Amino acid sequence: MRRIAVPDRVAAHPLVNVPAGHRFSLYLPLWNATWGIDDEAKHDALTSCCALGDAARVLTALRRRQQALALALPTEHRLVIIDALATSPFVTGLGYAHPVENGFAFLTPYGLPYLPASGVKGVLRRAMEELKAEDLPGIDAALINDLFGPEDAAADGSGPPLSETLRRRGALSFWDVFPEPPNSRLCVEVMTPHLGNYYQGKDPKNLSPHDAGQPKPVYFLALPPQTKLRFIVTHVPALMPADLRGCDWRQALDAAFQRAFDWLGFGAKTAVGYGAMVKDGKAAEELQRKADALQTQRQDALDAAQRQLALASLSPTERAI
Repeated sequence: MRRIAVPDRVAAHPLVNVPAGHRFSLYLPLWNATWGIDDEAKHDALTSCCALGDAARVLTALRRRQQALALALPTEHRLVIIDALATSPFVTGLGYAHPVENGFAFLTPYGLPYLPASGVKGVLRRAMEELKAEDLPGIDAALINDLFGPEDAAADGSGPPLSETLRRRGALSFWDVFPEPPNSRLCVEVMTPHLGNYYQGKDPKNLSPHDAGQPKPVYFLALPPQTKLRFIVTHVPALMPADLRGCDWRQALDAAFQRAFDWLGFGAKTAVGYGAMVKDGKAAEELQRKADALQTQRQDALDAAQRQLALASLSPTERAI
C-alpha cells in the first residue's frame, strides 16, 4: 500500500479533484510502509496526478483573464499574441527537486502547469542571436540588446559585470505561458539511461561506457502533443533608442518565434525533440476577431463621448434643433 506524506487527519479525507500540482507536490501516493520509495511505484504515482481536477476551470478563467488584460492595454504598448500547438510532448521544470528525481513547474497556489516568462525570453533571445549569426537582414547586436536588455558580461566569465549606468530593461516584456492540455490531462513520459553504472562508478570492470548496460526507467510528467500555448509579448517604443524606434522589430520577433518553433523548442529536453511547436492558425483567427470587435467597441464609445461633448457645447436652442 502506498502512502501520502501527510498527517493521518489529512490522509483520512478523500482527495477528490485535487489540482495536479498539489497532488504532485503534496499528496503523491509514493511512500511505502517504511517511508521509502520503490522504483516501480513512481509510474503509478505520477499517473495518479495527471488530471488537472478543479484546476481545469481555473486554467480556463486564467487564460481568459490574461487575454482580456492584453487586449485592454494602452495603445502605446504594442501587443504581440502568438497561439501555438505542441507537436511533441512539452516539459518544464525538470530540474526542480522532487522524490521521483524529476520535478515539474506548477504555478503556486493554483497547481497549474506553466512556462515562466523568463524561459520564453531566454529561448527567443537565443533564437534571435542565431539569426544574427546567419546575417539575417535587420537583426544585429544593438537591436537584440535594445529588445531584450544587455546581458551581464560576467555571466559567461568574459568580463566584469555591467555597471549600473549600463543596466536597463529591454523594450519587450514577456508574460507567463499557461498551457492547456487536451482533455485537461498531463501525461507520463519515460527515459531509459543505460550508462548509470559508468557515471556512478559502480562498474569497475568496464572502464568505458557501452550500450550493454542495464537500462533504468526514469518516469516524469509532461504535457501531451496538441497542448495549446499562448505567447504574449508587449513592446514599449519609449524604451527603444531614438535611432531604432522605426526599425521593424515585429518582423525580427516573428522570425525568432519561427526559429524557436522549428529548431529550438521551449521547455526542457528540447535536444531530444521535446517542446516542438507550430503556430495555431485557427486560434489566431479567433483572437483577431475578438481584437477587432474590441477595437470597434472602443471606437464606438469614443464617438459617443465626442458627440456628448459636442452637444454640451451648444446652446439649449441648438441642442433642441
